[in-house]
Amino acid sequence: MRNFKILHPVKGQIDYIPTFYQQRLIKVLDRGENVTLVSDRQMGTSTTIRYYVVNKCLENKYNAVIFRHNPKESCKIYTDYLRNNQILFIPHNPIKIEFMNGSSIEFISGNDLLCSREVCDSDIFVEDSLWFKHPDELFKLLCMSMKNSQIRVWHNTDVGLGHNFIYWPWHIHDGWDDKWKEDQIRMLGKEGFETEMVTHQWKLPKNMKN
Repeated sequence: MRNFKILHPVKGQIDYIPTFYQQRLIKVLDRGENVTLVSDRQMGTSTTIRYYVVNKCLENKYNAVIFRHNPKESCKIYTDYLRNNQILFIPHNPIKIEFMNGSSIEFISGNDLLCSREVCDSDIFVEDSLWFKHPDELFKLLCMSMKNSQIRVWHNTDVGLGHNFIYWPWHIHDGWDDKWKEDQIRMLGKEGFETEMVTHQWKLPKNMKN
């Protein structure tokens, strides 16, 4: 896969090198398997999905749909990413990107599905279902809207999709150890740390991997 540069909030522009747990997700997707991913915050989920999707678009004709609460904002993040890496693309409209080889990335929300929007011939990535109050209803809407499509990644949900389950807790992040946690709790308070950093409100399936 092609390497890309990303904008780090502290270090500026750096080379993106997937961590060991991000590489595991990429390998599972490369095998053609679908994934339900539960992760704590700031674990690089969106960055990993972006890396995978853009690479797939550049390799061959590939259609992806990114499901988020704000499609226009998500599309802008992707277009900035492509420009920073000097990748040619066609800004089809505020919620869709097209490539010279016929690949495309489209960004949709729950409102699109409620308006009988169809998702055809695409791999679907639900980046964060925490934005949706009823993910089970969202899943039903997606299933009714899909034609020759599949959900490749569903991020942060307790809906049983029958996919592989992968769990990314904060402590597998490089450099985030008990001392880091203590520092965060001193700054945020215990409740603040749990709210800001931890996504563990669900009873995780027994076959969840980390």
